[in-house]
Amino acid sequence: MSEDAGKFFGYPVETLRRYITHSSLGIMKINTYVPPANAEWGRFNDRKVDLRHIKNLALAFVGAMDNMSEESSMDMIVHPDWVANLGEALGHGDVDGLEHKDLVPEIKFTESGVRETEGKNLWVTSGNHRRIAQYIAINQLKLLIEEKRAEEKTILDGWKDKDPDRETKEDLSAIADRIRALEAKITRMSFWTVKMYNKSEGRARAILRSRRR
Repeated sequence: MSEDAGKFFGYPVETLRRYITHSSLGIMKINTYVPPANAEWGRFNDRKVDLRHIKNLALAFVGAMDNMSEESSMDMIVHPDWVANLGEALGHGDVDGLEHKDLVPEIKFTESGVRETEGKNLWVTSGNHRRIAQYIAINQLKLLIEEKRAEEKTILDGWKDKDPDRETKEDLSAIADRIRALEAKITRMSFWTVKMYNKSEGRARAILRSRRR
């Protein structure tokens, strides 16, 4: 066994796990399709982007995307005073227990949070591949909406001077339903849950000191 066994970047794994547990601020969601301008993605996990992996992810995401669960959450490191609605954050198990995932609260940053995260100081420790794949998948769905709207326009143009018959009205209703469903899907897919962790250096020092006790 090497002298580094049980360590990660030189730190004991047990200590790091305790630090993570005590630094947890809860779970919220952020818009990853139109993300915060100051976010740095893949901090401490800056693997080279694998285009084949992204393509496979995007294909899977068009069908279904597991973006609102505790297990699939991205980790975000913040100062507590950066988050205006921190009191709304969900705890362990709360996200998976929600029937309607739109109830997961969206992070709202304070003015100081926006200011102090300038220069890519809002760290998200993962998400490089998923975010690009998400962007591709959502854009594919937007193209489907454009196709449906074009189909709708073609049908309506054929009935300019008269009221559509019953069958045509049913077709138009089905197209409108499909567009609404795609728009709702895009809204759901635009967000991702994040587990927030306290960036406070004082917090880190206190936890690291506790391992000596």
